Amino acid sequence: MKHLISILLLVIFMIGCSKESKTYQYVTVSNDLLKSATQPKEHTFIERFSDYWEANSLNDFEAAYAYELPYLNFLKSLDWYLDFKKTAKRRYNITLLEITPDSKDDDIIYARVHFDGKNLDVNLTEKWIFINDIWYHSYSQSILPPKPPKLH
Repeated sequence: MKHLISILLLVIFMIGCSKESKTYQYVTVSNDLLKSATQPKEHTFIERFSDYWEANSLNDFEAAYAYELPYLNFLKSLDWYLDFKKTAKRRYNITLLEITPDSKDDDIIYARVHFDGKNLDVNLTEKWIFINDIWYHSYSQSILPPKPPKLH
């Protein structure tokens, strides 16, 4: 009986050790956020966020498209998305700094993000929405062109 228990404990230990955590080349999560994220929903968000931005940084826009809100499939085709994203072929280092649940709907999270890359060093906030146990990036695009520079 002792041997059976020892073997069972060894198997459990080996299974626990063999489970590798994902590593990302371009995405990091702040240590403060990792320490404060205690809910399973927060952990699944962090993983989805990291997968989405890693795909973008690797220019795998077809994979990134799958993380966008499902209604985007009806508004914009994958071909449109790929064509739009081809101009964004840049590699950024992305840091997830903080997540804040919406005050009225806990299925919405705002993610404060830092992007660092060639000619870019900016913080911004993204919206993510939880639908049927899956987090989706809330894609938004301005329909207005950028403001032209003021001429003196």
